[in-house]
Amino acid sequence: MTKLESITVASWNVHGLGHPDRVRAVQKWISTKARRAKVIGLQELKASEAVIEFNIRQIMESSHTIVDYSNTDRGGAALLIHRSLQITAQGVRGDGSVAWAKIRTEEGNIGIASVYGPDSGRERIRLFDWLKELDLRGKWILLGDWNMTLNKEDSIGPSPLLQGAPLRRWRALDQKGDLLDVYHAAGRTEGPFFTRQAASGNRLDQSRLDRVYLSEMRNWIHTITLVKHYEKMAVSDHVPVLVDIAIKPPRNRSRRRRSSYTKMDGEALKDPIFYEEAKKVAQRILTVTMPYNGVVDGVGETREPGSVSPEEFKVLEAKVREGELEECKVARRRSRHKWLKSGDASTRYFYAMLISKQNAEALTTLHKEDGTVLEEEEEILEEVHRFYGDLYHQPAISQD
Repeated sequence: MTKLESITVASWNVHGLGHPDRVRAVQKWISTKARRAKVIGLQELKASEAVIEFNIRQIMESSHTIVDYSNTDRGGAALLIHRSLQITAQGVRGDGSVAWAKIRTEEGNIGIASVYGPDSGRERIRLFDWLKELDLRGKWILLGDWNMTLNKEDSIGPSPLLQGAPLRRWRALDQKGDLLDVYHAAGRTEGPFFTRQAASGNRLDQSRLDRVYLSEMRNWIHTITLVKHYEKMAVSDHVPVLVDIAIKPPRNRSRRRRSSYTKMDGEALKDPIFYEEAKKVAQRILTVTMPYNGVVDGVGETREPGSVSPEEFKVLEAKVREGELEECKVARRRSRHKWLKSGDASTRYFYAMLISKQNAEALTTLHKEDGTVLEEEEEILEEVHRFYGDLYHQPAISQD
């Protein structure tokens, strides 16, 4: 069983695998630019079954290959999976539009599908309904040339927006899988924004048709490290897409809950998230209000530096709550995305991007004062509790 901490996937509409020059170009790109990719999706194969099988072996010999052959000379989708990954199930749609597989990991199965979207409304409806029948409430990576645009900023030229019945079916699919376009959640993006460039009369038609979606991202993805669109190559009017994905380790799989504030016998609060916020607030407040003579807010009470009374802790708690409310208000701005372009899009969309960036800063190891390194979640929580319990304890007052 594979322990998968990260995975790199790639996708490319190769515009046909029947010509030797195109096969060599794809092989060169995979062996040089996308050599770290464990999963590669290829679309629009446009060749006979025998030719495709032979050429794919030339492209990536050490791989499991699932191919949905097209009944015509214009479609076809393939999924190439490195042999270090164990496949538990696989299949195709049967019309050249989807090849899929599930790989086994210690954290559970991950589904991956290479999708070549049709260009007619009726076929799009059938495709979306078919994808909806997959277990999208689990872990899925959907990559490929979707052959559609959802927003005006995704195209320059005659590419029409998805609308009407196809749009309603897409929204149903999106809602079931809680899908997220990785480009909007990536910590870093490289290359051109548009993934397809083609001449249309006297003007250049540019569209972002090649996309990668993740289902239930917040439940199993640590962060999207990189989304890279390569420069256009002569063999295809689509550019290759590569995505680096970091997967949450098992100890971090539980969803972060909002802080619950409880206090026992005057001790510091036991929520580790609150500890960090309280520490910052306390340091800021005590630096300003605590003179060197130990007088706090004009009251002649001597304390150890850094200690906080129960009454002051209530003030700190209120300030942290105010900070949380303010953080909610500016979640869109903190997501570092130009949310105005998306209008009244779902707030979930912006929070998913924010969570992705916050997860990149998650505490996974802790160095104690004696040099010991803690990696287990329970050990880290116990040490945090002990440290801040000592820092914010209520000092004993002498009766003398």
